[in-house]
Amino acid sequence: KTYNSHDISNLLYAYANMKAKSSQLFLESGDVIVAQHNLDSFKPQAISNIAWSYATMGESHPKLFRKVANHITAQHNLDSFKPQDFSNTLWAYATIGESNPKLFKKIADAAVGKKNEFSPQHVSNTLWAFATNGHIDEHLYQSLAPTAAEIVDKFNNQGASNVAWAYAVSNVPAPTLFG
Repeated sequence: KTYNSHDISNLLYAYANMKAKSSQLFLESGDVIVAQHNLDSFKPQAISNIAWSYATMGESHPKLFRKVANHITAQHNLDSFKPQDFSNTLWAYATIGESNPKLFKKIADAAVGKKNEFSPQHVSNTLWAFATNGHIDEHLYQSLAPTAAEIVDKFNNQGASNVAWAYAVSNVPAPTLFG
């Protein structure tokens, strides 16, 4: 049986949500995805869910993460990506320990234009991922500070802590957020 991009994404996402360990499934699914000529049949949510699933399960697949990064960075624009797609993808790369400066830069540039659509979790995960991976994009940090300040009362404790830590690590001033 062959699986389409939606099937693969949903399968991996379901396993990760259930915390059902299956290294063989993740290895073989990653190999199937990597073998694709391109990832054009994968919607942004599917791509971010796949990356999130691997990171959530602690399953490293460097070729898959490289293929995903190359796909995203090759896009003319990321208009079809939602803030959750950005934050989940970045979170996955940081969590699994994959560093890809081109990917982080491409997402940072696109995220700035969608900053007003970011929820507290999107802001928190995005900034945390950048700081964790050592990618400090001053323009992104400065752009997200007013957004974070507007929704500061909606952050949970972990999210607020992640935002404060990310700004401290980045050494990017955020007077609109921290007064």
